[in-house]
Amino acid sequence: VGPLGPGGEALTMAEEALEAGDLARAVELAEEALAGDPENPKALGLYLRAMLALGETDRAAAVFAALPENLRGDAALKQVATALDLASQSGAVGDVATLRRKVADAPDDLQAQFDLALALNGAGERDGAADMLLAITKRNREWNDDGARKQLLQFFEVWGPIDPATKTARRKLSAMLFS
Repeated sequence: VGPLGPGGEALTMAEEALEAGDLARAVELAEEALAGDPENPKALGLYLRAMLALGETDRAAAVFAALPENLRGDAALKQVATALDLASQSGAVGDVATLRRKVADAPDDLQAQFDLALALNGAGERDGAADMLLAITKRNREWNDDGARKQLLQFFEVWGPIDPATKTARRKLSAMLFS
């Protein structure tokens, strides 16, 4: 066992696999790390983030819900909790096609645009989701207590700082807010 402790090497490799987009390998390595330390919050977070990236939202939600309360509240699992909350919201707003029609029929309905942004994110259309929230923010920053900008920041948290959609939308948001 190296200086990283039991499963430490697998954990490091799982992190690298997740960042590289090798999701199946990330799950496998995170499981290996968890075998040596089943309550390691960092390993659990990696495992669940990889499952979410694979589209295994229901499975990830079930695993997360089964965790003891002290683990669910750990900082290492905050991103997972946020991602699961977003997935739940995305599923609750309806399908993308219906929401696109609703937005087209009522272009002043900011709630419909907000709901479409959630649905687009749930469908993996991050750029479209970000653009929709940026448009709401530009049009009416005060709407829903700055809700569009706050939602966009929540997306950034879940997507991660190196995601291309995060980088692009952050630049657009900064230009909008500070110009």
